[in-house]
Amino acid sequence: MTYRFTKCCAIILLLVSILADSASVAFARAAAFSFDSVWFYRDGTRVVPEIGTNWLTVVFDPRSIPDGDSFESSAAPDDAATSGGASEISDPAGDFIKKKARAMVKANRRLSEYLYDPNLAEGACFLRMRNGLKPQEIRQLVSRLSRDGTVAYVHPTVIISGKTYAYFNAFDLKWKTGTSEAQRQSLLRASHAMLDENDPLATRHTVNVARIPFFKAFNLLAEDIRVLRATPRLVEVKPSISAKLALFMSGGNIGDSIPFTLTIAFSELVKIDPSSIATLNLRPPELQKELFDCTFDPYDYASSVNKSPIVITGRMAVYAPGEFSLPPVKISYSCPSCPDSSVRTIETEPVLYRVSSIIPKAKSENRLIVPTDPVAYVSRHDALRRQSLRYLWFAMLCFACLVPCALWAFRLRPRVTAERNLLEERKRALQLAGRLRVLLLDTPAVPHWSYLGEVGGLLREYLLLLYGIDAKYRGGSGRRFMETIAELLPPECCGPLRRIFSDIDDSVALESESYSDIERLQRDILTIVDQTARDGAGRG
Repeated sequence: MTYRFTKCCAIILLLVSILADSASVAFARAAAFSFDSVWFYRDGTRVVPEIGTNWLTVVFDPRSIPDGDSFESSAAPDDAATSGGASEISDPAGDFIKKKARAMVKANRRLSEYLYDPNLAEGACFLRMRNGLKPQEIRQLVSRLSRDGTVAYVHPTVIISGKTYAYFNAFDLKWKTGTSEAQRQSLLRASHAMLDENDPLATRHTVNVARIPFFKAFNLLAEDIRVLRATPRLVEVKPSISAKLALFMSGGNIGDSIPFTLTIAFSELVKIDPSSIATLNLRPPELQKELFDCTFDPYDYASSVNKSPIVITGRMAVYAPGEFSLPPVKISYSCPSCPDSSVRTIETEPVLYRVSSIIPKAKSENRLIVPTDPVAYVSRHDALRRQSLRYLWFAMLCFACLVPCALWAFRLRPRVTAERNLLEERKRALQLAGRLRVLLLDTPAVPHWSYLGEVGGLLREYLLLLYGIDAKYRGGSGRRFMETIAELLPPECCGPLRRIFSDIDDSVALESESYSDIERLQRDILTIVDQTARDGAGRG
């Protein structure tokens, strides 16, 4: 009975210890983390980077990676990498990380793709988040990914000067002269940091991020008076090397000369092996060498590896119909800053090329002409600036001329209006003169007093219009009318007009049926009309 009781207690204690250990591990992976604590000092200046919303850094537990050593950030501080689409030669650790990354992307709808580059980080990958995630959603995603048993920790990325950088658990630390070893160890223990024994310069340190957030520990050290300089190791989230083989045409006829381009882009993290680009083989394996022709444009493979990108061009021709796959081009390189400094290899993606069975009659026109020299950019900034200045001065001159013209037109408008009105009045006066001539040359109607009254009224209206006299002076007797307008009429017309209006007034007053001297009166009025019409034309 005692044996059974002891056995049950042992089993219960074992289960409790397992649960406690699991809880402690889960708690360690879910250590307190705040976006506000992400800041650091650089050259004495406080840098508060922006939290990136595109990428997350996922670092795996080295014990979960097949044949994996302890994780280290393989890039030097602030090193940049070059993006591309080459495929890496697989290895057990890399295959495991890519498999886990694909599973994470598939299981989380907030993730879209992943990036694995052993030159940037040996035991980590980068997961791209979908656009539009809020900080709270990023925290939830970090917490969810951290629960994976194979994940050591998950960090967000930071944006500095428009570039996205990842940080891990490593930083460089240099102590002030005179700081004792005991003081150093005490400060490192307080910040849960330790020196990397494999670093030949003895400046690389790592933080136990399961116990304390990285930047909190880093800033505790950076702000201490015994520390001369502390710099976090940042890695730009960008592929370090890429290689792409491209054809200018995906197909052609038998014997067509097709241009191709091999582009290799790389960062300062890697060094290309010149021998890997000295001899390149693009012949499809299923094609005999007699049916394939390939020529490369001259290039110096020894010096071209010193500058990115490497661009190798040439032409190829296939003399057999069918669909062929150009083999991947293997590029060898090394990563001096990586823990494993052995030679690594990347491959280009296979390229399909289709050849038609039709043989063209003329082959001279089949060769494609592809420009090799870049087109020089012609800047017309100075010419456009001078042209703009000319247009500006021309506009100012036109405006300066327009202002006096507008003022002159404004002042001239009343005069033009007055002349137009005067012209209209003279036109009406001439029309009245025409009516008077017709009326005077015709036989006078009976009774004569009515005829003479009509002629006198037209004559008055004619004189007022011709000489621009106000129409209010039209009424009254002939004597009164002449006294009013005599000063405005030509002197030679005043005497005859007084006699004419006096005779008309007498005939109208007596209502004479017949005026004995009417023909003379008609001639006198016609003479006055002709004379005043000539005077008016001369003044106009």
